[in-house]
Amino acid sequence: MSSCLLAALAAGCAFSEAPPHPDAGAADAFVPPRVECTTPGRTLSTSCGADWQCDDGCVCNGVEACEDGTCAAGEPACDDGVACTTDTCDEAGPSCHNEPVHEECDDGDLCNGVEQCVLHRGCVPGTAPACEDADPCTVDWCDPATGCVRAPLDHDGDGYPPPECGGSDCDDDPITGGVVGPDEIERCENGRDDDCNGLVDHEETHCVEAADACASDLPALPGPGSYPRSTVGLADDVELGCGDGGVDAVYRLELADERDVTLRVLGAGDGAALALRPLVGCESGPDRACDAAVGSGDVPELVLRNLPAGSWAVIVETVEPETFVLEVAAAPPSPLSAADRCDVAAPDVSAGGSFSGSFLDVADDYRLACASITGEPDAAYRLVVPADALWDVTLEASLAGTTTRNAFVALVRDCVRWFDDAATVACAGGSPARLDVRALEPGTYHVLVESSYGGAPGWRLDVTTGDSAGPLPADTCAAALDITDRAVSVPLATLHRDGDNRCDPPATAPGTRDAFFTFTLAGSRDVTLTTTAPAIHQVSVSTTSCGDPGPDTECHAGATVTRTWADLPAGTYHVSVTTNGAVGELTVGTALAP
Repeated sequence: MSSCLLAALAAGCAFSEAPPHPDAGAADAFVPPRVECTTPGRTLSTSCGADWQCDDGCVCNGVEACEDGTCAAGEPACDDGVACTTDTCDEAGPSCHNEPVHEECDDGDLCNGVEQCVLHRGCVPGTAPACEDADPCTVDWCDPATGCVRAPLDHDGDGYPPPECGGSDCDDDPITGGVVGPDEIERCENGRDDDCNGLVDHEETHCVEAADACASDLPALPGPGSYPRSTVGLADDVELGCGDGGVDAVYRLELADERDVTLRVLGAGDGAALALRPLVGCESGPDRACDAAVGSGDVPELVLRNLPAGSWAVIVETVEPETFVLEVAAAPPSPLSAADRCDVAAPDVSAGGSFSGSFLDVADDYRLACASITGEPDAAYRLVVPADALWDVTLEASLAGTTTRNAFVALVRDCVRWFDDAATVACAGGSPARLDVRALEPGTYHVLVESSYGGAPGWRLDVTTGDSAGPLPADTCAAALDITDRAVSVPLATLHRDGDNRCDPPATAPGTRDAFFTFTLAGSRDVTLTTTAPAIHQVSVSTTSCGDPGPDTECHAGATVTRTWADLPAGTYHVSVTTNGAVGELTVGTALAP
C-alpha cells in the first residue's frame, strides 16, 4: 500500500488529476489523485505505467501494484494466516475482524478431547476424557462418537455377568463362555457345564450313557476324535484282563479296513482300565489288548498296529463313577519291524553283533521287570543257546540321540504282557543298560529293549556271546564261596543278579547284583558274620538251600553289617548279599568261637 493510502486510512489525503511535469521541482512533487472505493478490483488486469494507476481505492483487498505494465491484485488486508478463523474487513472503518471457528478443528473423535481454535495459533488439541471409573464390575471405554461408555462386566458377551459381579454366568471366558449360561441346555458330550447348574455332561440325568453293557446294537463311535464320556449311573457288567475292577462303559468301533489304532482315556482316575476285544466276544473276551493306569498321572492307552477290519468293543472301566475323555486315532496300517514280537520271526542275535531299530516301528507289547510302568514301545530278539552248551552273554542297550536317558534291557525265558519275575533271567536299566549273564543254560530266550521315555527315536543293542568257563566265584549258588572262619573278597563288577533275596523286595531294580556264600559248623559255635561294601547292601542268612529263602531267613542291611549269634547249632548256613553297587569289592567273612 502506498504511503498516501496508508495515510488515507488514518486521516485522508489530497490527490491531483494529472501526473507531474518532468521539469517540476521538489516543491511541486506529484501527489496521486484520491480514489474512492466503488468496485473492489476494478483496476485489475488494466494497463499501467505506475502503481498509483492501479489503486482501486479499496483497503480490504490490499494494495494493487503495476507489474510488467499490468495491474495485479494485492494481499487481503485482514488475513491472519490461521486456517480456523473467519477473517472480515470493514471498509467503512476501516478495521479487521478475526473470529475463531472451533468446529474447523473438530476431528470427530471425542476420545482425544475437544479441539479449540486459538487466535494467532490455530487448532490446539483437547484433553482426553478419563473414562475409567475403578469399578471392577464395569467395562469402561471411550466411543469416538459418543465419548465415555460404561457397561456391566460380561467378557463373553452372552448377557450374563459373572457371579463376582452379582451375575449367574459360570463361564465368562471370551473364548469358551459365549454359549454357557443359566438359560442354556446341557450338551452331553463337550465336557462342560453348559447350563451352570454345577453338573457336567453325564452327571446330568438326561446324559447318562446308554452304553452300559455289551450289545450288538451299540451306537458306533463316530470315528477318530475326542469324546467326553462317563461311567456315571452304569454298572459293572464286563470283566477285563487288567485293572482293579469297577463300573464300565462299552462302545463300538467299526473298521472298514485294516488300520493302526490308538485309544486313550483321559481323566478317568487312578486304577482306570481300557480294553479292546472283538464285539462278538464283548462279554467274555479275551482282550485283544488291555491297559490300566498303575500310578498317579498314568493314563490307559492302547497302541494297536495293523488292527483288522471288523466290529470291535472298546471298554472303559473306572474304579468309581467318573467322567472322562475317550480319544480315538486311526491311521493307515504301517509295516511292523520283525523285532516287534517275541516269536520265531524275531531277529536272532545268538551269533552276537550290533542291532538297531526305530521305536516307531514297534508297539508296546510287554512289560519289563525293571521297567514295569514305563508303557513305552519295546523291541524283541531271539537268543538260542545250543544243547550241551553254557554261554556267557553280555547285552548292552542304549538309546539313539541321548546319553542321559535310560534304556532297559531284559533277558527272559518267556515274553509276557505283564512283567513276571519267574520268566526273567536278568533285567537292568541305565545309559547304557548292561547285563552280564554267565553260564546261561541251553534253551531259547528273548531279549527285550525298552526306553524310559516316549521321545526316544530308536535303540542300539550290542550282543556278545561265547562259551562259558563257568560262573565266577560267588556269582551263582553253584559258585558260592566258603567263608567258614575266614573272610573273602570279590569284585562287584564280576557279579550279576541270579537269585531271590527275601531281604531285597525290589528284586529286579536296575543294576542289582548278588553274591552267594556258605559257612558250615560241625558243632555249636558262637559266630560273628561281617560284610562290607562301597554301597548299601542287603544280607540274607538262612538254613534252606542257596537261593531259596525260607521262613527262617534273617535280614540285615547297611554299608557294613555285623551279626553275632551265640551257640549257633551245627549245620550249613547260606548267605546271599544283594547290592546295586558296581565299583569296588564286597568282603564277607565269619569268625567262629567256642
